[in-house]
Amino acid sequence: MGMRTSFVILFLVLPSSMAVLAQSTGNKPGKKERKEDKELNMLPLIFSSPETGLAFGAIGVFQKHLFPGDTTSRKSVAMLGVSYALNNQFFVFTQPDIFFKKEKFRLRSSLGYGQILDRYWGIGNETAENGEEEVEYNQVIFESAFYYQYRPNLFVGWQYRLNNQFNVDREENGLLEFDGATVGGSGSLISGMGPALLFDNRENQVNPSNGWFLNLSAAFHGGGLASEFDFDRYLVDVRHYIKMHPKEHHILALQGYGLFSSGQPPFKQMAELGGAQMRGYFVGRFRDRNMVSMQAEYRSPLLFWRISAVGFAGMGRVAEHIEDLNLDGFKPSYGGGLRIMLDKVDRVNLRLDVGFGEDGNTGIYFGFTEAF
Repeated sequence: MGMRTSFVILFLVLPSSMAVLAQSTGNKPGKKERKEDKELNMLPLIFSSPETGLAFGAIGVFQKHLFPGDTTSRKSVAMLGVSYALNNQFFVFTQPDIFFKKEKFRLRSSLGYGQILDRYWGIGNETAENGEEEVEYNQVIFESAFYYQYRPNLFVGWQYRLNNQFNVDREENGLLEFDGATVGGSGSLISGMGPALLFDNRENQVNPSNGWFLNLSAAFHGGGLASEFDFDRYLVDVRHYIKMHPKEHHILALQGYGLFSSGQPPFKQMAELGGAQMRGYFVGRFRDRNMVSMQAEYRSPLLFWRISAVGFAGMGRVAEHIEDLNLDGFKPSYGGGLRIMLDKVDRVNLRLDVGFGEDGNTGIYFGFTEAF
């Protein structure tokens, strides 16, 4: 995604965000603080990119204490989003994170449906920059984990995963058809479940300023669960947030991420480098059975009005075998971005990041939550 695109997006998005802020700051005296603490923040988007062409949609975040009088629980959060591109891509999703009374139980889910225009460069950490294949398909995603609070901030539970990729339109005699390392090129239905462990003492799920987040899970996919492919998948996601100043919001955010698989995962269930884990790369620019990545991000306090800035850097790589995940071949990622604070009470920001990778790879990212 080129730099020209980023300025087009910024020009089109900022006016609508300013309108939202004008509504929240133009209240009568005595009502400002109540209006600032909005349960739902929504923002329309119009953007353009080489992947989508001209597109439009909306993103939002809903935050609320679901049980009146329960002051010990954190707010439940639900991310919402819908987009449509003039090249007939569309996607709608929701990601609820629900805390039950006194946080005795917790439910984290992701549900989405769309028509996707994807790209495939092949399998491995050193695939060629040019010659990728375009792949179009419909996709249904459902992932859900239900937890019991075993100790304060420590949750144990069980997860279920379903991903159905169908109506695949791929290039004739292309990479997906002749790549011997790839399965699922004509579509895939996967279904799996397994244990999950979560430690989370962050005070804010949308924009944390301190604490730890540790997510460990395993999912076993097979014919007994109506999965077309037999494979196992293991996830490690560790994040730490450090408040560097006692009064100002100078935040250092750190993340280590690993995704590992065995058996026969279809190509869309392999580890994909890019996106939130490695800003600057198209999701799936490099893919294989295993992946590790690390990133750090500095988040500034407000610089003026409601504007703040971030800078980030990271590295990651994919490999067929875990023992090959050494320092050789790590891909760099770096960049920065702006934040526009829409809700001062819950610290809800509009996020705009520009990321850079090697060999001219770039990416533009929008959202209400931070990348991690």
